[in-house]
Amino acid sequence: MPKGIYKDSTPLTKLLLSGTIAFTSLLIFYLIGIAVVKLIYHTDLSDLAKSDPQVFIASHAAAFKLFQVLQDIGFFIIPPFLIGWLIERDSFGYLKLNQKSGAFGYLIVPLILIASIPFVNYLAAANEAMHLPSSLKSMESWMKEAENSAEALTKVFLKSESWGDLVSNLLLIALLPAIGEELLFRGLLQRQFTELSKNPHVGIWLAAFLFSFMHFQFFGFFPRLILGVLLGYIYYFSRSLWLPILGHFANNALAVIFYYLSSTNQISTKADEIGSQPDEIHVAFISLAIAGVLLYALYRVELKYRKTNSLT
Repeated sequence: MPKGIYKDSTPLTKLLLSGTIAFTSLLIFYLIGIAVVKLIYHTDLSDLAKSDPQVFIASHAAAFKLFQVLQDIGFFIIPPFLIGWLIERDSFGYLKLNQKSGAFGYLIVPLILIASIPFVNYLAAANEAMHLPSSLKSMESWMKEAENSAEALTKVFLKSESWGDLVSNLLLIALLPAIGEELLFRGLLQRQFTELSKNPHVGIWLAAFLFSFMHFQFFGFFPRLILGVLLGYIYYFSRSLWLPILGHFANNALAVIFYYLSSTNQISTKADEIGSQPDEIHVAFISLAIAGVLLYALYRVELKYRKTNSLT
């Protein structure tokens, strides 16, 4: 099989290539999204800047959902496959989508994410309570505006009143981002940061940092960073992108299901409230310890699986 034209390029060149392709694709699909939404829904999304974000987004929910799907495809899905082909002429191989894991791995990964929920929620509550120095008040105001817009969009997407809405949300909010974001941040960027730094732990943390930063929800930066780190180590230990995709989906799906059950008054507890109270720090650290033990168990199981399969 002929190698890709960038196969022998330096790690930095590959990283710059990835950034250029990803943001070029994002721009192209942004313009496509604006045009398609205007054609189908007669909605000009540029009017968002002139309106109350929550009111405007709520009144154009379908348009925003279509726009988000196109953005996800353009930024998270197409670039990794294109870059994998340019480097190795084998996108599935480059992104580790052709690697298998032991059956136990598929069972334990969702448990890792579920176990981490109280710790992540406690960290989220602490993150929300943070304030920048008074000299950076204007920056904090901008961050809050970005947070409010993102929150308004999330609430519109999560709104569900029927089983059909729930299934739609599981596809749009849980499955599509799980596949797309893991392709970009773990399958592509974590690998390239690791090659550049020659240190897998640096690669994991840098990819997780970008994963959190690029959501532009700064008052949820640290919990999302930890989520990215967990997914990064799941990828590193398993050598397969399917396990972090599964973990990411489990995390998102749980939030979608809890929101549906809460909004339809079937339960009173919200997923983001578990372990979030200031006096629940002991619950948070028990949660972290359990997630850590399960992550170590995954490491041992995947190590044994690879040794066994290398001998057969």
